[in-house]
Amino acid sequence: MPVRPFSQDVLTRVINVHWGGGIVVAADNAGDIYRLKFGDKEWERAGGGFIDSGTGNTVALVGSSYALVDDEDPTFVMVGYGGGGDGLGHIYASKDGLRWDEVFTLEQEQPDRNLNTIIFAVVWEESTNTFWAAGHHELAPSEDDRRRLAIDLLFSSPNGIAWSESARHETVVGILDEPGYVPPDYTEGLLVEHCSDKVTDDLGNGVPDGFYKYDSSNEILVRPETIPTMEYLVGGISYGFPAGVIVTYETGSTPEVAIPDFPVICAAGVEGRWVIGGGQVGGEGEASSSCEAAIQVIASGGRIEWKPLNPPGDGPLLTMVAGAEAAEAEAEG
Repeated sequence: MPVRPFSQDVLTRVINVHWGGGIVVAADNAGDIYRLKFGDKEWERAGGGFIDSGTGNTVALVGSSYALVDDEDPTFVMVGYGGGGDGLGHIYASKDGLRWDEVFTLEQEQPDRNLNTIIFAVVWEESTNTFWAAGHHELAPSEDDRRRLAIDLLFSSPNGIAWSESARHETVVGILDEPGYVPPDYTEGLLVEHCSDKVTDDLGNGVPDGFYKYDSSNEILVRPETIPTMEYLVGGISYGFPAGVIVTYETGSTPEVAIPDFPVICAAGVEGRWVIGGGQVGGEGEASSSCEAAIQVIASGGRIEWKPLNPPGDGPLLTMVAGAEAAEAEAEG
């Protein structure tokens, strides 16, 4: 995929930004986490740069979620992976979006066969009061098992801290010495059942958290024009060609395309405040570092007024989520 040059003066300036309440956390393609407290005029680096012990690579953070657990315990979650055949899958959690701890590691199930081990998506499901995360193993054929296996994994947690495997689905994607073998379709992964269908990807599946935000109280939906696709068969995310942001102000109304030249990948919001982020992506879904890319937005006069506020990193933002601070959450409870 070609990398298009990106330049827009509005992204280089901050203009009279004043608001209060709530936190946004976002991760860029370098694996860095940034935190923005509404009311502040700058993002702060909140961690990241986690090292995968299997590969020595920086962990790519590609999914995020938030929940007010038990109506009183704000919890932010980020998921990612180390890449490569020796990489692992990772889940991190934070109570304030600033201090992060690794709370779960997906180890290689069969190291001698391992081709890919990742965690790539996460969602909070209100109906079950549970975090759910999508993982993936891919195993090469062996002398004892001549099948090449793609294993879709589902993990769950009641609080974002303690995680366990809930389900798995094996797909035979190849058989040794059988070049004519055609694998069955597998487009609807185990995580899909726990995702809202408010926004769907190219496979027709509901999208997990970290990419869009729906405010049910005001019936406002903010989402990328190009929806990232969750690839459950091969494990991972396809970003396509990021385009603008689409805002729908009430159910049944005509969506509006805002800032069409801004390559949006993700959006988040809380308490009537909104953020979008993104950037260009390179070939085969890999993010490039072609630009800074984040815009702060606020509600104004029934419509969203867009204001620029970039984090300090150089690369695109791949996922973001927003929620209440601990003190605010306790007061609301």
